[in-house]
Amino acid sequence: MDTLRCTVQMIRKRPGAMVIFSMVLLAYSIVGYYNPIPTILLGLSSITSGSVFESIVSYLQILIDSKIVPLAIISILLLTVIVSLVIALFLSGYFYSLNNMIMGKKKARGEYAQGLKKYFSRVLLITLRVVFFGVLFIVFMMVATIPAAVVTRAALNGNQEIAFAAIFVDILTVGVLFFGCMFFRTYMFFWYPAALNCEKDCFIVAKRVVDRCFWFILRTFLLFDVILIAFEFAMFKIGNNLVTLIVGWLFRTVFYILFINYIFITYKKTEKIALKKQS
Repeated sequence: MDTLRCTVQMIRKRPGAMVIFSMVLLAYSIVGYYNPIPTILLGLSSITSGSVFESIVSYLQILIDSKIVPLAIISILLLTVIVSLVIALFLSGYFYSLNNMIMGKKKARGEYAQGLKKYFSRVLLITLRVVFFGVLFIVFMMVATIPAAVVTRAALNGNQEIAFAAIFVDILTVGVLFFGCMFFRTYMFFWYPAALNCEKDCFIVAKRVVDRCFWFILRTFLLFDVILIAFEFAMFKIGNNLVTLIVGWLFRTVFYILFINYIFITYKKTEKIALKKQS
């Protein structure tokens, strides 16, 4: 309820920041509309003409090809810089406006520009690290799935002797990936409100906030994930057209605003306790 109330207040008191944020998501939706990557991945899956596990192994073999690795590294570095610049350019002002509203400050003239000027470099540096470590984490997750994919494929192909081992490895792998993903996302995302409220040791403060209420945050993140995955799956099944583009844009605008507002509100509620514990 606090998140919803905060969002309504942002719409009423700081509509400019909401409009800018909405335009960024419109651009994101348009890019997604013409994004060829899902089609390419589906094409690769059809080439393998096998199970999902065989497709995973095929993707990993492609990624570790010595001819592709240098190009992939350069592409990832360029994409990291571009994404970080876009996020810092458009979200540093929104973060500042949102943080001021949560703290009860009145809207100042040129507030968005003030946030951009004051926090652009800090948000940029954090985002560069978040995206970089995020790429490394994705690579780690893909590598971690190799044993499960190999053992499960062998079990499905008729080797019943390792069926129990395959189930055990699959459950262990899913658990590691799930909690690893949740820990990574919570620490990284809560780094942003900490950066706007702490002059130093902002990541440490963010970690203490997350540690304080991790299971509550995990449940809420999981709810957001289920809603987003269900919506994106439905849009994928319907296919690309003008209606899904507009509906997707409106949904993502509301969804990500609620998600960001939830993070900042939860951080603010727990910050004092975390700082007291730190001292």
